[in-house]
Amino acid sequence: MRGDGHMIKKSPKFGGIIVLLILILAIMNNFNASPETIIHGYVFDEKGNPLPNATIIIFDLSDIKVTAVVNTDINGYYSTSLKKYHALYKIYAIHHNGSKMDYIPARLDLVEIGMGLKEIYANFTLYPAAHVYVLGDIKYVGGYWRGSFQTYVLDTNGRSWSTLLNAGNAKIVKETGNIVNIKPMLISNYSGVSGYYIIVLKKAEEIKKVPKNLLTEREALVPLNKEFILKIIARVIDERGGKRKVVDLTIIRGSLDSPLKLTSSDEVLKIDLTQESVRRMVDLVRKDVRDVRSRLEALETTGFYMVSEENRLNKAERLVDDAQLIPPSSPENIEEIMDKLERAYVIATVEVVNNMNFLVSVAREGAALLPIFLATFAVSLAFYFFEQSRKKLITYLILYGVFVVMFSQIYPGFSLINRTLLILSILGSLGGVALLIFILPAHIKEPEVTGKIQRRSLIAITFSMAKRYSRVRKTRTLITVFSLSALIWAFTVLASISTVYGLRVDAATNVKNVNALLVKKVINNTVYPLNFYSDYKLLERIPNVTEISSVVMTNPKDQVSIILRKDNRIVTVKAALGISSKIEYFTDISRAVSGDINSIDRKYSIIIPRGLASKLNIRTGSNITVIFRMPGRVSIPYNLTVTGIFSEDALDKIVELDNRPLKPYVIIDGKIMYANSTDIVIVNWLFLQNVVKAGYIYSIYLKLDSMEYAESIARNYIERKGSGYYVWICRSGSTKVMYFGETVENIFEKNIAFIVPIIIVSINVIISMYSIVHERRREIFIFNAIGFNPTQIATIFLAESIIYGLLGGGIGYLAGLATFRIMAYLYSQPTVLSFILGAQPLIVRAKLEWYWSIIMILLSIIVSMFASFKPAIDAAFLYSPTKVKKLKIEEKERVKREEVYLKTYAEKTIGLPVKVEESIAPIFFSFIYTRLKDLMLGYIERVEDLEELEEEEYPDGRRVKRFRFKYVFKVDDQRIVTDNELIISKMPKNNYYTVDLVVKPSFGKEVPVRYIDRTASVLKDIVKDWEREKAYIA
Repeated sequence: MRGDGHMIKKSPKFGGIIVLLILILAIMNNFNASPETIIHGYVFDEKGNPLPNATIIIFDLSDIKVTAVVNTDINGYYSTSLKKYHALYKIYAIHHNGSKMDYIPARLDLVEIGMGLKEIYANFTLYPAAHVYVLGDIKYVGGYWRGSFQTYVLDTNGRSWSTLLNAGNAKIVKETGNIVNIKPMLISNYSGVSGYYIIVLKKAEEIKKVPKNLLTEREALVPLNKEFILKIIARVIDERGGKRKVVDLTIIRGSLDSPLKLTSSDEVLKIDLTQESVRRMVDLVRKDVRDVRSRLEALETTGFYMVSEENRLNKAERLVDDAQLIPPSSPENIEEIMDKLERAYVIATVEVVNNMNFLVSVAREGAALLPIFLATFAVSLAFYFFEQSRKKLITYLILYGVFVVMFSQIYPGFSLINRTLLILSILGSLGGVALLIFILPAHIKEPEVTGKIQRRSLIAITFSMAKRYSRVRKTRTLITVFSLSALIWAFTVLASISTVYGLRVDAATNVKNVNALLVKKVINNTVYPLNFYSDYKLLERIPNVTEISSVVMTNPKDQVSIILRKDNRIVTVKAALGISSKIEYFTDISRAVSGDINSIDRKYSIIIPRGLASKLNIRTGSNITVIFRMPGRVSIPYNLTVTGIFSEDALDKIVELDNRPLKPYVIIDGKIMYANSTDIVIVNWLFLQNVVKAGYIYSIYLKLDSMEYAESIARNYIERKGSGYYVWICRSGSTKVMYFGETVENIFEKNIAFIVPIIIVSINVIISMYSIVHERRREIFIFNAIGFNPTQIATIFLAESIIYGLLGGGIGYLAGLATFRIMAYLYSQPTVLSFILGAQPLIVRAKLEWYWSIIMILLSIIVSMFASFKPAIDAAFLYSPTKVKKLKIEEKERVKREEVYLKTYAEKTIGLPVKVEESIAPIFFSFIYTRLKDLMLGYIERVEDLEELEEEEYPDGRRVKRFRFKYVFKVDDQRIVTDNELIISKMPKNNYYTVDLVVKPSFGKEVPVRYIDRTASVLKDIVKDWEREKAYIA
């Protein structure tokens, strides 16, 4: 009884516990009874019959995963419920025969309906299908294909079958009670790797709900027994003209008059992208060549002589014609066709176009600068023919006008330059030369030193005498000038020394002693991606390549962010580097990695920086989730295995064979820069490029079976790809780089035959000069008799040779440019004269650079002077003693001799190096007077009769202050006196005074020049003292 009583007492507590448990279960039951999305409906065939074994795939866009996969029963019915109520769904209805789809799939897109769907009742109608296989790759010249294309299935009127065939209907009940009717759509746009249906099928394959490869990226489905047109659009990146733009390459099969039709599901239509794109490329490259030819012909009509470019363009046309004759029926033929087309494209659009652009820019620059040469040559001729200044000026103006008119016809740059700039250049050259030669000398007189001949005056006299002698013997002068003109004409026309755009090979820094090739695309020192199809595949097919390795990086312009997640820890980095273990041979990257570098060959492996491993608390062998996030792309999580950890500092020291860091790029403040090693992860290159599709090839390394083929492989590749592509050749401890760039084409690098005409002309000038010496024996004797020394006599003959060189160089250069204009006209417009002269034009380049005018005149002068040197020496010593005897005299004796022979009666004006501000001029006057006063106490030299005059002001505003004094020298009991006047003057517009000293012999006697110079030296010392002391005095 006690026990029962005890139980009765406990029962209320036990009952409370039971009630509490019931309440908890009720709450949990209510929680589990949260709303679900019910999806059900039927699948029918085109005749309205139930379609059993159809597969319904429900895809959750919120989590990027397949939520449910159900099959229809024998009645075509399906049903399922989804626990995730708030999600965005797409529903796909497919049917397959176990290996391939046999019905066109339908899609119900519920994204626009939104979340919170209570019931989805969807009926689908599927239509029997046949398969279309898209084979091959897009071959594109002048750009590259990224590997994607879209296939559209259209009816004969060009409408999508998805808009014509009824794919069923659906009723959507939302949680608010609203009912929305929507229609499923057949899939008639097959967009390959970018299509959502591919992602859905891949996800369904991963969970093993559908067989693999039911529908691949290169397949499309067309309705059976219905006429259709197939439209394939491949998007390529076109790089013509240096600008990247997206171009759609469209391939159409079928038409309104001749549509396609497949009557059996076993029937397969195959379309080869390679053959079709190759045929298109033949026409496209031919159009490129024609466009370049049109531009070339337009330049030739303006006077450009471009035979070399014409020949290159002819070669490009022959390559296109040869490519058109090859049937694209085999991979070998296609490779040969592409080789010819790419070479033709590079020749036309890279070599020829760049050379044309270079010539145009040179001609424009020359047109702006050559008027200076024309003005200088015109004034030289004017000074040669006339003595009177008036006739020189008139002749200069006439000749300059003639030269400008002539140049406007023979120099092609005159028609291309801006008219305003051309007029300013012509008028500026005309006025500038006239100012320097005619105006300034008439107003600015050179200070004269009495008793001494100025060097400039001596040169002017020498050239004046040489000019007159050359004009006396007109025939001899004509022959000599003609010979030099012929030489310069031949050098201008026949010698090919010019800057051209072509293949260059330069030495480079050797980074590692390996035998390998490195291929990159570099423009303005920025590395750009290479293409998998047109670069990697091309190099892979080379027979001598034994190993190829790529470096794949994320493109900074894609704004990639890489999220690494381990448990609850998340870290974001900015860039990824994709490599294979083969890169170890070229870079020694294993020095930076702890772990087996060969493990990176596993597709789902990753190597992370040490700092990141510490943050995520992971080690080698751990698994992490990696998400590559890019704007406009679906972010899919990948489960990767950490196979290594790298040191950030060690990775910074790893460089490629071109001495650039082995690191991807990022954009910081609008500039492309190398990423920090802490913001980089390393993955498998195929994973980054083909799986994630976030990587681009930035470097390709090649190992060859023999390095003797290295140069030819590099040359062939560069000639096919054109400018911007570089190949580094590393062999035997040295590295060189091959690329397209500006190079100098020099005839002397090929042979020295052009030395012969220079020798012939030199001999002719030597003979002429010896004849001149023989004819002027009497004049040479007179030169000796009147006191000319041998140097002066030789200088006269050398000056005459310089005149010949100046005339011959200018005339020869002008004749050479005129010859190019004539040849350009005869070549572009064949005439009877062209046939007489010969059909083969000269393969030379016009020397349009402005500096060639200077070079040609200098060359002519050098040849003339070199040939005249020996005759001039012979003339100098014809009547002069040949034995030179040096006399030693004492300095005291030299001074006495100068006092005897160097005397003057004339006054001399010397400008003193000082400017005196108006505000301190009275102090300066007092300083000068005081210093001169102090000199009155001297014994050997002293000042006498010092007189300070009042400052005078003239009607024109000029103010003048004067000091007059005598300066007395006592020499050997004789007095040598100079009368001096110190003139301190201020012009009306100036705020300072200038100082001039006028010195003249006293009483009209002759005075040695050295005493006049001594007086001037004393006054210069005084004004120098003023400059030093004025800060303390004023």
